[in-house]
Amino acid sequence: FHPNLFVSVHRKHAINDLAIHPSGEVALTISQDKCFAVVDLMHGLVVDCRSFCRPLGKEESLSLVKFNAAGDRFFVAALEKVSVYVTKTERFLLEFECSKRVLCAASSRVCFSFLLSS
Repeated sequence: FHPNLFVSVHRKHAINDLAIHPSGEVALTISQDKCFAVVDLMHGLVVDCRSFCRPLGKEESLSLVKFNAAGDRFFVAALEKVSVYVTKTERFLLEFECSKRVLCAASSRVCFSFLLSS
């Protein structure tokens, strides 16, 4: 790990949230530019930076990103909607809508497994 590492990920936009994979080798960032980026922490490289898979409204921005406990899935929240992805392929799995804006979240093996199996 490079303690003085500075990687330019989101051009001219502040990072809204950062999630470090349980392995400590990669991180995900989200920004007001409506993109998420995968950063290789071991080598200080931006591996991938892509737009969120579904169109976001003008007022909508990505508010949080988290890995599940195993690190094989991650979820991204935008207002009341939460989207779940496969970590290895960044493939979209599902999306669900909450009754209110999602301000914070945490995952556990039990909750996330229940979510994906229902």
